[in-house]
Amino acid sequence: RGNTMQGNLKSTLKKIANTLNNYVDSKDLKYIEEIENQFEALFNAEVVKLWKYDDKKETLNLIESRNDEDLSLVPSLTKQSIVSKSSVISNHSTSDKYYTPEIDNPLELKVKALMIFPIIKDKRVLGVLRIWRGLKQRKVFTKQDEVTLGLFVPLLIKMIAYEKIGKEEIIVLVGDSKENKASSTSKDSVVVKTKDKPNNVNAEFIALKKKFYDSLEELKSYRKSEAIYKIEINKFQNELKKSK
Repeated sequence: RGNTMQGNLKSTLKKIANTLNNYVDSKDLKYIEEIENQFEALFNAEVVKLWKYDDKKETLNLIESRNDEDLSLVPSLTKQSIVSKSSVISNHSTSDKYYTPEIDNPLELKVKALMIFPIIKDKRVLGVLRIWRGLKQRKVFTKQDEVTLGLFVPLLIKMIAYEKIGKEEIIVLVGDSKENKASSTSKDSVVVKTKDKPNNVNAEFIALKKKFYDSLEELKSYRKSEAIYKIEINKFQNELKKSK
């Protein structure tokens, strides 16, 4: 099952990279929808949507939408994710204390679980990828889903920045250096000796990535608490203003 998952992951990375380049070349938003569909298949999700975040206006904009309607950010699970700069997983979202339908579910989907993944570059939140699971999908979101999604960050950044990804970048991202080297080199002893090395490097990279995410748990927990605290203060200040 692990090998199948890794195969699916590599295949999806390649597909999304190619679709990204098609999107930049053509400016056709149908490719953004294709990318969202590819994420839906990988994560067994009901709906996946990519949003651009404007940190000055504190608004979200649905990238696939042809209109420029902005969604103003108010206290919500999404705001919690953006303020804390960390993922939010809510497997019973509608009963969550900080769930705000107009922000966390603006498409009015019948959902059970929600994962909000902030797209960060140079400590700045550029956007969020939101993944919804409905009643059909019995699986809950886990930290492993967050780790897997972390591998797509370079692609997500380029989608928002409207930039293509180069062939060499795709090779590094997918960990396909072995296949490329083998196809361009004659079958000699060197190829045989180095045959398994790239796989090991790729496995080590994924393990290190997981370790890195695990090591951030305490910091993320602190940031989430800080974000919740800020939201509560904002609510209190708003109520105070109204009472005056």
